[in-house]
Amino acid sequence: IPARHHYVEEYISEPEPGTIYVGFDTSRPPFDDPRVRRAFVMAVDRERLADEVLGGNHYPATGGLVPPVLPGHSPGIVLPYDPNQARQLLAQAGYPEGQGFSTLELVYYRLPNVLEYLKAQWLHNLNVDVTIEIMEYSKFIKEPRSRNLFLIGWTPDYPDPDSFLRVCVRSLPHWRNESYERLLEGARRTSNQGDRIPLYQAADKILIEEAVIMPIIYTRWHGLVKPWVKIPGWGTRIWRLKDVILEPH
Repeated sequence: IPARHHYVEEYISEPEPGTIYVGFDTSRPPFDDPRVRRAFVMAVDRERLADEVLGGNHYPATGGLVPPVLPGHSPGIVLPYDPNQARQLLAQAGYPEGQGFSTLELVYYRLPNVLEYLKAQWLHNLNVDVTIEIMEYSKFIKEPRSRNLFLIGWTPDYPDPDSFLRVCVRSLPHWRNESYERLLEGARRTSNQGDRIPLYQAADKILIEEAVIMPIIYTRWHGLVKPWVKIPGWGTRIWRLKDVILEPH
């Protein structure tokens, strides 16, 4: 973002409660096999994606689906970037050196640089060629999950891990896990934050270990604010326009 260099005194940025992730169709080959899903996850360097491809404008997703700004975030549970182990997993699943895959399509309605990066990582590290498609938004919202790979984002309707781990995950039509569902039900039945958050974190860990999805970045908000504009509550994203103070200038 050039503005942050040209307007250093006015530039502000803060984390958002948003996660961009890759989803897999777990109902059919090849992604019905968790070894294949884990291989695809471990073949992507998310630190490089965030720092180089996206210019440091977002955070690499090194935790689970729940982003850092929400309660229940689990730092460090991501599957590591390990191309050698990824290739081993692919071979164990019956795809040595990436051979034997049917056509794979990765779809999204924007971020072509991210799509190209993912394609290049899977080709270089797994010898698997993935076709990418950028759809019109009106088409994308109707059919992304009909493809075997899709890039998509989630921003919560309410600031709670439930919006990610229940509402978002249930929009994935092909994956169900009894242990995961029990954890969500246990969290839903208590209002004690000290009891419910560990249940959500355990559920998030299942999601990551099973490689049902691959979180790639946590989003950040960027803007320019004049020094004479004061915003009470800034930094929490909980502020109202009527509270903004314009100082004499």
